[in-house]
Amino acid sequence: MHYFFKDKHKLMSKDDKRFFELLLTLSPRSENVATVPSDLGPDSISVELEGTPTPHIPYFINAEDNDSREPLSWAIEFGDIDGVNLLIQQKADIDDVDELGRTGLFYIASCRSDDVDPSDSIAILRALHEAGADMRILSANQSTAFMEAVQMQDPSVIREFIRILPRIRQNSDIYTNDPIQNPVEEVVDKDYLLQVDGTGANFLHFAASRFDRDGVNVTEILREVLQLLPENDQKTLISQRDWTASSYTPLFLAIEAMNLPLAWFECKVYHALLKEKSDNKKTRFNQSSVQVQQEKQSLFPRVDIEQLIISLLSTSPVGYENYKLLYLRDLAVHISGKSVLKKLKELGAPPQDLDGYGWNAFHLALNQGIDLSLFGQETTIPEYPSPRQPWRLEYDAQVEKMFSEDGLEFTSGDEPRLIHANVPIYLSSGRYYFELGVKYMATDETLGWSIGIYPMNQGFTAWNKEVGRTAGLGWLGIDGSVRDHTNWGEYKSPSMKLPEWGQNPDNLDTVGLGIDRPTESVFFTKNGEVVGIIKINIQNRYFPIVSIAPACTGRINLGDEPFKYQNWEDAIDDIQRAAKASSSMTEWKKEDEENSVCAMM
Repeated sequence: MHYFFKDKHKLMSKDDKRFFELLLTLSPRSENVATVPSDLGPDSISVELEGTPTPHIPYFINAEDNDSREPLSWAIEFGDIDGVNLLIQQKADIDDVDELGRTGLFYIASCRSDDVDPSDSIAILRALHEAGADMRILSANQSTAFMEAVQMQDPSVIREFIRILPRIRQNSDIYTNDPIQNPVEEVVDKDYLLQVDGTGANFLHFAASRFDRDGVNVTEILREVLQLLPENDQKTLISQRDWTASSYTPLFLAIEAMNLPLAWFECKVYHALLKEKSDNKKTRFNQSSVQVQQEKQSLFPRVDIEQLIISLLSTSPVGYENYKLLYLRDLAVHISGKSVLKKLKELGAPPQDLDGYGWNAFHLALNQGIDLSLFGQETTIPEYPSPRQPWRLEYDAQVEKMFSEDGLEFTSGDEPRLIHANVPIYLSSGRYYFELGVKYMATDETLGWSIGIYPMNQGFTAWNKEVGRTAGLGWLGIDGSVRDHTNWGEYKSPSMKLPEWGQNPDNLDTVGLGIDRPTESVFFTKNGEVVGIIKINIQNRYFPIVSIAPACTGRINLGDEPFKYQNWEDAIDDIQRAAKASSSMTEWKKEDEENSVCAMM
């Protein structure tokens, strides 16, 4: 039954329905006890009707797989509205939880519109609600289905979730059956909206980290939700710090994620709640500009971003943690924000201060090719040593034993492991190159090898989408595809196809990646020969990144050992000619996509 629903949504044919009925016929029957609700109201518990004969539910309907998932959750995940209705008719357990404590409502909340059409998601959500699905159930991480919906779903589906938010009776303390003597008004349960997950994040934190933040604006929806709450609760949600080491408020998280429409909205609400209406004109919070940007579904102009950051700083001018000020300094350099740099200097983050990677604001500007006149009269970089280049892989205590003593070799476990270097690459000029050598391979495991670069601040690349490819790149061994990174461990459609690698345990490969700063080119090598080259737009700090296939060993060479490709310092024109001469670089075709398995790490 699980496999019957593990497929993309399609209308069920007559043959499908006959097959479903056959599965029901073959299924053993589970024992159950009929229940009915007591007459004390909708919030009361159910009571058992002993001795009442009821048809037994087919075992296959509520059978659990190894992840404690029943067939209903798979039908929901793949948008199979026909399957959902059939399973509900057969008394599927709509509130069953998997090993992560997630019910069917969580699966519909986390469906992306490019996987399941929003209209199907709404139809499934309504079917679950009408069948009595309990929206108050929390996941094992204490999150709600609504939290996941505002992070993942299409605005139309979020509105449907808002329509069915849990409600309570305002006058339920004096209950009579006479609606005239005791009119009962139901309001949204504010405790549900104030819920925080295991990291202390509320639904605004979830909204701030939307995966499609550069294309979808949900601020108007969030405004409607906040208006359901008293002002004190609104202020609590916007100013609430999570429990991570960063202690993020939704506002700061929105800034870091470059979710600028949401950050703009939250700043406006925050100032309104503080009754600082005089700041609205100064910080250019005007409704017309917001409406224009919503119509365009685009981010705000750079000048408005500067004012937004300054407004953020004005919400808490004293006590901002130093690392947050340094992050904002990084962002200010990225957008050439002179006024922000001036404000940060006043707050204790001058251009010359070093961050945790040994970079100051001058290093940041040179790395991105920004004119140092940004800093006023200081047109040349002061005498500061350049940041140190990467020298080992980054690791934590959980996987420390999997690394070699020098931190350059890693042996993976049962799953592919994605690892980046300990510090970002410094690209003020010249070129950077590194290699990954396959040292050991399990004979039956090839999925998971990759080499690439990943941006330190992913949100920066989303904001700069108009200037071309700025995200990280990954060259996957399983199919030779070169793909743009989107989020950590996820890739977009391929940019081009290069040779496969890491697929033969009898012929271990060494692959390399080089970045040429003057021409903003990335070139790829395999076993000492250049095989491809591509243009990017260097608008960030990048980490070398590699992925090791399961039960395999890989070693990264960050320059302390001789490279297999000895010509990595040649003129870029020579490297480009060699790449074309190799005939290894081809365009990616759709049939390649259909016939390959993408290593999504």
